[in-house]
Amino acid sequence: MLKPIVGASLGYSPEVVASHNPDLIVVTPSHHTALGLIEPFSRLGVPVLVLAHPDMAAMLRNIRLVGQATGVEAVADAMAQSQMERLRQIRMAWHGHRVPSVYFETAAAAR
Repeated sequence: MLKPIVGASLGYSPEVVASHNPDLIVVTPSHHTALGLIEPFSRLGVPVLVLAHPDMAAMLRNIRLVGQATGVEAVADAMAQSQMERLRQIRMAWHGHRVPSVYFETAAAAR
């Protein structure tokens, strides 16, 4: 089923989003336009969850937080546990090898 498009690169309309009766809106602080919608959504009675994920530990916490917010804690915990196991397997596979030095940046701010 196709989902309606409720925003564009120039912004979002809280009223249009709220008209779809969302149970929860999840935004990240990296999307400043979305952050500007927290107050309007709150005013319209739509719950907003802001998730920052600067590292793997935060990503795992966020999986569990979304599970709590949506009432599927066991599913979220299983997903987080699965991700932790995959990371453990990767660490084991790299054990004894030189770890490459990597810099990766996305959505760099214009300077």
